[in-house]
Amino acid sequence: MKPYRYTMSIVLLLALALCTAACESGTGASRGMFAGLFGSRFDVDELNVALAEELSDSTRMLQNLKDLELNDDQQEHFKKFYRQRDYQTAWVTSRGLNKQGEALLEAIDKAGDDGLNSEDYKLQYLQHSKKRVEKEKEVALEEVTKLDKELTAAYLKLASHKLKGRVNPERLDALWKTNRRSKDLARHLQNALDRGSIAESLQELEPQDPQYTALKKAYNNYRQLLEEKGEWPQLPADLTIKAGDSSKYVATLRERLSADGYFKTPAPDSLQQVYDSTLVQAVMTYQDINGLEPDGVVGGETLAMLNTPLKERINQLQLNLERIRWSPEKPEGKYLLVNVPQYKLYIFNGNKKDMEMRVIVGEAYKSNTPIFNDTLQYIAFSPTWTVPNSIATQEMLPKLQKDPSWLSRNNFVLYEGWSENAPELNPRSINWNKVSADNFPYRIVQQPGKSNALGHMKFMFPNDMDIYLHDTPTESLFQRAERDFSHGCVRVEKPIDLAVYLLQDEGWDAAKVQEHMNLPTPENVVLEEKLPIFIDYRTAWVDDEGHVTFAKDIYGHDKKQMNRFEELLATN
Repeated sequence: MKPYRYTMSIVLLLALALCTAACESGTGASRGMFAGLFGSRFDVDELNVALAEELSDSTRMLQNLKDLELNDDQQEHFKKFYRQRDYQTAWVTSRGLNKQGEALLEAIDKAGDDGLNSEDYKLQYLQHSKKRVEKEKEVALEEVTKLDKELTAAYLKLASHKLKGRVNPERLDALWKTNRRSKDLARHLQNALDRGSIAESLQELEPQDPQYTALKKAYNNYRQLLEEKGEWPQLPADLTIKAGDSSKYVATLRERLSADGYFKTPAPDSLQQVYDSTLVQAVMTYQDINGLEPDGVVGGETLAMLNTPLKERINQLQLNLERIRWSPEKPEGKYLLVNVPQYKLYIFNGNKKDMEMRVIVGEAYKSNTPIFNDTLQYIAFSPTWTVPNSIATQEMLPKLQKDPSWLSRNNFVLYEGWSENAPELNPRSINWNKVSADNFPYRIVQQPGKSNALGHMKFMFPNDMDIYLHDTPTESLFQRAERDFSHGCVRVEKPIDLAVYLLQDEGWDAAKVQEHMNLPTPENVVLEEKLPIFIDYRTAWVDDEGHVTFAKDIYGHDKKQMNRFEELLATN
């Protein structure tokens, strides 16, 4: 019996010594290893001490930030968040995740509904780590504190993406200038934890734009459609169907329009092969809403648009959701929105649309209208037009070399230079054949009048790109489906209506506007209420009837951004 008692005594003493050593150490892998063995877990104080040791030291903090793969902005929020809470844990307890940690995992799992990728926030890793911390017997203390840090990093990254997008648009395109939304995400997160409203706090960061909600719904409907039915039906690329035609592809056309919400097909009609008036009207609606000539003929561009793969449309919707996240927050009051690829201008008062009209935008691949936002400040009535040097040398110089009187006949005045005091010149006194594009010192100014390129008024929001809205004498161009004819500025279809809307609170009516349009000299009228204006580029949106609508990528922004999007995400 002695050897047995002696052996048991040694075992008990050894166990007691190991237990005491583990308790005294308080932190580290050894403490975690024995926590499971003896049926207990880390207490909160122990976790907080360990986390403070990892984050309060600047060198260790830098290493943490590198490991967490946060961008500069997110790193600042991360440091501020933990510093303001004295480096206490936010998501873990002595037994695993708290309720807010569980809510965050659920929110990350649903990130795909916004066109985001759950794995950008390490969803599978977080779920696996959670399982280890809560279920495994041997868990190092560092694993628990690391889970808390990773969850904070995931929240800040997801919050940042919902607030202002996954990438900076100016890194994608130099013509994209926008003041993205900003917020103190460290404070926002702490408030959410205090309220117990993690999911709600993330929803609050999404753009409060009805188009975002509508596009998000369309995006998820299309994803579900692809999952349940696969790609929608395709029509032969060389097909042409006109009113009254009979074709076996009419049933496919009905099905295709029905899938996109433009046609509701009763069961018996699914076998009809006649391209009847009801279907023609549905096609014309589809064409008109999607920026095509509404001639009712299925072929050419209409056919190409109908045959755009569903997966490509899903990607397009995802990109346009990102574009709305790039945009500044829309005001609660009045503002103007120009959607360049749609060739439309809208006036909103909050979420209510007060007015819309067609516009003409910069010529594709030559004089693109830039994407930016500014403030509409005044209306210039009976304006002069100072011809940009590029237009003077490339378009006007050849005409002057043939006929120097062309300037006076079109109401232009020629000046010796660009200074305000430069003397006026007679175009006939110059040998234009000796003038070149590289040596063109002259300034050309068109005087007010019905032939002025800017029409009778321009709507000014001063900017360094010299972009503005204006009237135009070539009104017939507004009847075209594709309207990219300008040199970058935006021509408006209904300038009188726009001016009356902007000045109505100051007592202006159409008669007063027309009177000022025909003044012999320019006059600026400053707006008492200066309105924000957003020049945007959205190739997907939802119209007033709920139709999912697409525009041609006239400037190639979609293609460029989609090609570079994943590259930039990989390097973030």
